Amino acid sequence: MKARTLRAAGELGRGDLLEAAELYLDSEDEAVRFAGAWSSALRNGTPRAIRTLKAISDSGGRFSEDALEVAMRRMEFGPAKAWQQQLSQNASQLRLAIAGAGALGDPELIAWLIQQMSQPALARVAGEAFILITGVDIVKEHLDAGPPEGFDAGPDDNPANENVASDPDENLPWPAPVLIQSWWNDHADRFHSDTRYLLGKPITEEWAAEVLRANRQRQRAAAALELAIRQPRTPLFNIKAPGFRQLEMFNEPDPAIA
Repeated sequence: MKARTLRAAGELGRGDLLEAAELYLDSEDEAVRFAGAWSSALRNGTPRAIRTLKAISDSGGRFSEDALEVAMRRMEFGPAKAWQQQLSQNASQLRLAIAGAGALGDPELIAWLIQQMSQPALARVAGEAFILITGVDIVKEHLDAGPPEGFDAGPDDNPANENVASDPDENLPWPAPVLIQSWWNDHADRFHSDTRYLLGKPITEEWAAEVLRANRQRQRAAAALELAIRQPRTPLFNIKAPGFRQLEMFNEPDPAIA
């Protein structure tokens, strides 16, 4: 209950509750510590909350990726990039490093992402990070491929198969690294170093709002976080709400994306 209350403070942008969230950054309960740090870092960007999220992410626990999604966006560009590079050196943290590349939106990481696409277990999430930065639809642009022969990412009908985990990338397209490299060679000059991108454009409040209106769920989730950072007292847009409710939020006089 305490963790949910602390998380709600950040989701709702409740400034009167966010100061209290800082009091739980040393909680022994990981869920409480994460919720307090998530809300405080997202809305206020306090250094201690960001450091707490980074530590939670580095620990590799159940809140690791959610912590990274906010911490990477809230850190200064240089330290965030150094953190991403640190994660990329550890084989057990490569998925986090890929998620971090997408959250950071740094086009200088594209070459590294393309390298990760050659690893079947990481290919689709690397493709998603590439899309998040560049905005290219790899299916429409025919930059996708089929799954590698014999690749098994999840459970099947064989009761003797011990792999019962679902495929976390099931709905993501398979990128074709050679084709994507060719596309990048032709378009890299559109992107500038030391600039954060979301779907092919530098991140601004206006562009994040546009992404939130018309894109896929993972991309909209990223845009919602970017807006919450820029509008610290506006409720986080709920991309999981029923469609009619989301339309209502877009049309409200003072909507979350106004």
